[in-house]
Amino acid sequence: MEDNAMAWLSQARKRIDAGVWEPAAVKKSRAVAQRVTMNDYYIPDLKDAPSKAGH
Repeated sequence: MEDNAMAWLSQARKRIDAGVWEPAAVKKSRAVAQRVTMNDYYIPDLKDAPSKAGH
């Protein structure tokens, strides 16, 4: 287990030194955001709904 922690710290230090490190929560949020598409929010019945003008 200690070897894994040391390896993680070593990789983190390399990213910090390179200026590209970001917290795990930010990376996870970015990954989730990239998976969300307009189809996830699209409501099929909306295309048949009347417009504001009532048409």
